[in-house]
Amino acid sequence: MTKPFNLPSKYVFIGFILIIVISFVFLGLFLYDNFYLALSEGKTVYISSSDIAFQKINSELFDKIITKINEKINPAPEDWSKIKDPFLYY
Repeated sequence: MTKPFNLPSKYVFIGFILIIVISFVFLGLFLYDNFYLALSEGKTVYISSSDIAFQKINSELFDKIITKINEKINPAPEDWSKIKDPFLYY
């Protein structure tokens, strides 16, 4: 009869330490990609948004544009009495 294969406890301990180290490396990469880079890009956007020069706004043109946009979004209702019925033959 053969003996079952037994790993020495030293190799099992080294294996667990290696798994833990690899887990910490992946955790560090995850945190760097998803948190640090996002925060640094947000800081860049915040800094660059403070450098925007203020411009005088043409309020009449702005009001015309807003009126046109609202007309496109909420058009006047159709008068259905003027539309010919396609199912009736005259």
